[in-house]
Amino acid sequence: MDLTQLVSSDEEFGERMESTLGSLVVVHYFLKQSTSCAKIEPVFRQMSFKFQGNGVEFLKVDADLCKGTIQSHKIKYMPTFVLYRNMVPLALIQGAKPLELEIAIREHILKERTDSNQEEKEDFGFSMGPGGLGDLFHFFDPSRCECLNGSDLTPFGSFVERKSKLLSDADEQLILVYGFNQLVKIKSLKIKGPIENGPSSLKLFINQVATLDFDDVSKFTPTQEIRLTTKDLDGDSPFELSQARFHDIRNVHIFIPSNMSGSDVTELDFLTLYGEPMNRSKGIAGKNDQVLFLED
Repeated sequence: MDLTQLVSSDEEFGERMESTLGSLVVVHYFLKQSTSCAKIEPVFRQMSFKFQGNGVEFLKVDADLCKGTIQSHKIKYMPTFVLYRNMVPLALIQGAKPLELEIAIREHILKERTDSNQEEKEDFGFSMGPGGLGDLFHFFDPSRCECLNGSDLTPFGSFVERKSKLLSDADEQLILVYGFNQLVKIKSLKIKGPIENGPSSLKLFINQVATLDFDDVSKFTPTQEIRLTTKDLDGDSPFELSQARFHDIRNVHIFIPSNMSGSDVTELDFLTLYGEPMNRSKGIAGKNDQVLFLED
């Protein structure tokens, strides 16, 4: 889903900025001929949907059609992302760096909420982890993500995108498989679920050559096991993972053997993995990606 707005003239840019006073405005300055801009475009569209309802507007400014705007805002590299509020620049990200962009957006959403209400701590899905790390959502490879014994009523793809909760089907057990589009370091995770039938433990297995089934996870030794209490299911408690083991990760299997009440259905509201790509500067753009220089 695309909630971005394309700006095709300097006059339109001024009008858009005036109409969004009070909102956080994320502007993507781009060149059509830039490979970097083309590769980050679908991620930018996805962010517009992800942050829907959080008071954020997403604008795309065509540098060829808005040369006055480019000059007055001193934009020299493509792509460049600038965050504004009330026409005042708050943050600048040069290059196709989705993790840095997402962290900047979250920081300013949370800052606005804190400024307006010191006690407000509303969870809005894709939160920052310990140390300001972003979640690894953008580095998931959908073709390599799956769930064993998940209910048809709650598709795993929708759960990963925070569009629905996740329910088990035949019994209480679940295996969640997250595959990544590049090597990542996983530093921590958060989980939220109901006290009655949320998970009671997690067993994590990394870098499997094939999808593990329920016989496999009962025989293999997990990379790390996490015992949960009802308090741990509030979605606010981070679990640190072993940094000696959770690096250069291609995939991670998360086995949920049981739930808190012993019922036949296990339920999760969300599970978030936090970390960063092993080569953070590479982002999603690829090793041959270029950042283009725009002449004044």
